[in-house]
Amino acid sequence: MYTLKFSEESYKAYLKFDKSVQERVKNKIQQLKEDYKKRRHLRLGKPYFVEEVGQYRIVYELLDKEVIVLFIGKHKDYEEYLKKH
Repeated sequence: MYTLKFSEESYKAYLKFDKSVQERVKNKIQQLKEDYKKRRHLRLGKPYFVEEVGQYRIVYELLDKEVIVLFIGKHKDYEEYLKKH
């Protein structure tokens, strides 16, 4: 099982969501901690992964038994994030 960490930016974004969205995101992240075999790369050759929760995206990386959440946001914001990374 992996431990979970948030980047400062992703945690602030998470706190801004309403409670129902927070719960859905939290459940998906919990799945990431437990089922690390199911993952999709953000882009070929990049060390980041992406998961979908309805219209929201979670970008994360796996490091030494840690899930580090780098981005959480709506699909439109995710597209902007991709342009930067």
